[in-house]
Amino acid sequence: MPELPEVETMCRGLNKILNLGKNKERIIIEGMEFKRGNIRSKIPQKQLRSIIGQKLLPIRRRAKYLIFPTEMGSLLNHLGMTGYWREYNGEPLLKHDHFLINFSNGKALVFNDARRFGVIDYLSPQSEASNIWLKHLGVEPLSTDFNAEYLFNKLKKRSGFLKNIIMDQKLVVGVGNIYASEALFLAKVHPKKNANKLNLKMCQSLVISIKEILKKALASGGSTIRDFRQAGGELGYFARELKVYGRSGQVCTACASTIKSEILGGRSTFWCPKCQKK
Repeated sequence: MPELPEVETMCRGLNKILNLGKNKERIIIEGMEFKRGNIRSKIPQKQLRSIIGQKLLPIRRRAKYLIFPTEMGSLLNHLGMTGYWREYNGEPLLKHDHFLINFSNGKALVFNDARRFGVIDYLSPQSEASNIWLKHLGVEPLSTDFNAEYLFNKLKKRSGFLKNIIMDQKLVVGVGNIYASEALFLAKVHPKKNANKLNLKMCQSLVISIKEILKKALASGGSTIRDFRQAGGELGYFARELKVYGRSGQVCTACASTIKSEILGGRSTFWCPKCQKK
């Protein structure tokens, strides 16, 4: 499933394709084509058509959601497990192309989602804080709100494996399975450490590590593990830099110990038993 770096990479790629951003051209949403009425949930076609004719503002990301904003409301999108956007140039549509949107500058985008776990929804103006998809979300990990004090105060009230808890989107958004394992390795913290046992210094180290891993992944265009492609069709290359994720039984690049793995909270978890002592 695409995580925060992949969604942010997609967001930046779409803005580049459409030439959106500061001092860029004025782009109007000219039309939409719905190839099916639902994917994960019903697509509110009537509400989405209400933003046809509106100026599209720069696309932005909230957690793992993409927001295509206008003054009259926004298109809200979650990529799900296999969803992606690409530029459409009039070629025959693919089997799992579900939604097409046309713009006044002659550009068009199409959303493809083979497994149909994605979301296409309407976000009314000023409703982000109460929206069913967004209202529960925690702080952004690359923001100043995500700091050692914030994490310490949240974790001291929580018991359970640390790795599972830092993946809780109500705590901090976008720290998915790949990046949680990698950040814990960088911070030298065991994934099964009890969350409420972290002191302020350890929280500081973990916050720094999460931010560093996410920034590195962004610089590499995300991680192509299975289905992710950037908006221009390119692969993400951070997978080449993974230190523990997907490397069970291989040698740790830092100490030559054997990488271990275990299922925690239904997700595969990887760590080095020497670098990340419990």
